[in-house]
Amino acid sequence: NSGRISETWPPTGQTEREAAARAPRRLPRAVLACGEFGGWCVRGAPFAPHVEEPLGRRTTLGVGGSAQFFAEVDDELGLVRALSWADERKLPVTVLGGGSNVVIADGGVPGLVLRVVAASEHAADDGRGGVELRVGAGRDWDRVVASAVQRGWAGLECLSGIPGLVGATPIQNVGAYGQEVSDTIALVHAFDRDQQRGVDLAGADCGFAYRTSRFKAAD
Repeated sequence: NSGRISETWPPTGQTEREAAARAPRRLPRAVLACGEFGGWCVRGAPFAPHVEEPLGRRTTLGVGGSAQFFAEVDDELGLVRALSWADERKLPVTVLGGGSNVVIADGGVPGLVLRVVAASEHAADDGRGGVELRVGAGRDWDRVVASAVQRGWAGLECLSGIPGLVGATPIQNVGAYGQEVSDTIALVHAFDRDQQRGVDLAGADCGFAYRTSRFKAAD
């Protein structure tokens, strides 16, 4: 069966209702045009990044050229849409966090520059007398530390004053005064571009070492 609808309608020997029931279902255009991710269909308006977006204002140094294309994403499905758009055009992708410790060249950055702005923060009892804190990659790191200190949660207090966003902390394995973020990380949710899906990595699988991790080296 080729799956094609017969050129005569209804086909010989079938009523119109029988033919309609047996015919291949036609999906709405919005569904046909979307990408697949982990069983989810990426719907919504077409991805439309900003063109020639100045990056100097998005860094602490305040200098540098423009991104060829620029977009902010606030959830995983938005990230998938952005990466699919770049892959279709064979464009390089650069992720820009808080813009600290980075110098943008005057010539700008080719390809798509993405900024993850997901900034949710949820706390729950971990069942062992501690706290499980889930924080979005786009949340300001120092605010997370300040919030933990105000609530009397130990483990992050020495990491106060480190600039940048939460998503960058495991990459560098930031640390200060004998404390490293890897001491408290239980899990990192990341996106595997080779497998095109989200993955959860336990802290022990992140390859943490002094100021480095698997995200900075192998991945």
